[in-house]
Amino acid sequence: MAQPRGPAGASFSDRIFEFYHEFYGPQAYTNPEASLNIRNRMATGVSLQPPLDAGLIDFVRSRGVSLMVDPASRLRKDFMPSAAAAQQKAIEELAGREGIGKVVWNVMPEWDQSGGDWVPEGRPRYANFTRDQAYARFVGFYAANYPALKTAFGRPAAERNYWTAAITDYSPNVFYAYEMGADICLLERSIDELGDVSTGIAFTRGAGRQYDRHWGLDISTYRTSNDMATRFDGREVLLGGWSPSYLKRHYFIGYMAGAHMIRNEATGYYKNATQLDPFGRITREFSDFALTRHPDLGRASVTTALMMSHTAGFDPKHWLYLQQDAVWYQDLPYSDGDRMINQFFRLAYPNHWLHGLTPGAPFNDTAGRPNTRGFQSYLARGGDPRPFEPMATTRYGHSMDVITDRAPADALRNYKVIILLGDVAIDARMREALTAWVDGGGTLVISAGQNTGFDESFLGLRLEGAKKSATISTWISDGSTTREAPFSYIPASVATASILATADDAAALLTANAVGSGRVIVSTAPYLQTAAHDQMLSVGTRLFDWLAEQNSIARIDGSPVEYLVNESPSRVTVTVANNSGEPWTGSVILPDRGDVMAVRELTGELDVPWTRKSEGIRAAGVVPAYDVKVFSVEFAPR
Repeated sequence: MAQPRGPAGASFSDRIFEFYHEFYGPQAYTNPEASLNIRNRMATGVSLQPPLDAGLIDFVRSRGVSLMVDPASRLRKDFMPSAAAAQQKAIEELAGREGIGKVVWNVMPEWDQSGGDWVPEGRPRYANFTRDQAYARFVGFYAANYPALKTAFGRPAAERNYWTAAITDYSPNVFYAYEMGADICLLERSIDELGDVSTGIAFTRGAGRQYDRHWGLDISTYRTSNDMATRFDGREVLLGGWSPSYLKRHYFIGYMAGAHMIRNEATGYYKNATQLDPFGRITREFSDFALTRHPDLGRASVTTALMMSHTAGFDPKHWLYLQQDAVWYQDLPYSDGDRMINQFFRLAYPNHWLHGLTPGAPFNDTAGRPNTRGFQSYLARGGDPRPFEPMATTRYGHSMDVITDRAPADALRNYKVIILLGDVAIDARMREALTAWVDGGGTLVISAGQNTGFDESFLGLRLEGAKKSATISTWISDGSTTREAPFSYIPASVATASILATADDAAALLTANAVGSGRVIVSTAPYLQTAAHDQMLSVGTRLFDWLAEQNSIARIDGSPVEYLVNESPSRVTVTVANNSGEPWTGSVILPDRGDVMAVRELTGELDVPWTRKSEGIRAAGVVPAYDVKVFSVEFAPR
């Protein structure tokens, strides 16, 4: 669709992708690299700071690119109403000029960081608070200290000719950025202090869908562990930051996951006036793929929503200082519900908790932490950083979004499965919405311990009596048994539900109740975890695998990788990101939809061998170490 000048009518469903490059400092548009990147078709927009002078305006208009206006360097801590109003007026005038396309006001860059300009006197603390109280203090801090945000975000989209943006650091806060009024939220990724890209996409894409807004990624090439952004010497030896391979995989993962925008933070792209450095070359390679050769590969296939409490404050574990069993900036210890969330993410996104760490690196100190100078020295000697840039694999691909218990009914219709995670409390409005959604064909997964309030007729059973203990689970359909770590379950009186799995005394452990065209699955084991609350039950893993098999449109056969699936009426595309140091050899398997017109790998535009089996179409795939490939199967139109 054509991109509107302003955000009125803009929706999550818009099929658009933009790529912005930041150039830092006043009059940064004079940086020769800004012109070269546009000339080389490496970006669709630039991200610049005031002053919005004649030179900046001419730069944007003469090149036909979009503009993101970043705050002046001090504006974040001097964001008073008068200053915000003046900037808003300047943005309106700029967006109204003839020849200026899309203008984005970056109102809140890195607004939720643990320290820095937005919280110069320190982040509010939440110890001994409830989750609801922590949420109230968090959002109240911004309302009290930055009243101009209400003015900046308060004008209705239909009355604006510009967009508003927020760049968020911590995954759970993307919902609050949209709640404040941002038209688009970008989640900052790849810096080691913040979380991984895989779980981050689940949060940000889910929030974008929940609020029906655009979403994206802000890519930082800075790495705290070596105190440098990505940079090379004259021999193209990496001196600091992240490897081009690592950043390339972030590009492709974000794009294929459906991001509306990727923004590069300020970084160098050239080794001299005309020659790109290795980072510049992978940026041009990605731009050629996404902006020129394959601007539309269909929609990301997302089958499942993970519904969490709106006030959970749960951020997946990562880096050195966010490994504690705690939420809300590590101030509140995990509840049993939080442990369920953590265990599920460990299952669905293995190794995500290693993001930012350098396991086994020769430059680590005796405590296993990277020594900054040692890291820099290792790189300067030509050391390979890629083994020390861990990324997740994806058990279920990128098939899941995180949404909250404040999602509107319309948002639920995008999913086939909704899993309630953690201490989610279902109020009357959400009960009504979920009941209608299940009746229409959805599968809802609930665990004992969650405060859902559903009728027994909806669940198909009644939980009653004191907890009992067990160590065996049995999957009824094939009779297979598994010895579990000791776990508890609540005895159930089963009415209309069928039993999927039992505990060791043949008591109902997992049940499924038909409701209309859908079903409700109930776990009588609280939070589907062991009595020690330290791991998910094996029968829970079996359940989630079973649901994924029923609902996915493609799967991977081979060693674990990170993968994404995209779908259009006549094409299925599977992106495989190999985050390991060994080449990946495997197969992409998808249902047979009729006559196959072509099977190709799209980054290299090469034909791929394939066979038709009883299970469907099986395409052979090879992905080199630390690389990404995109496999496409085209069918004859029906």
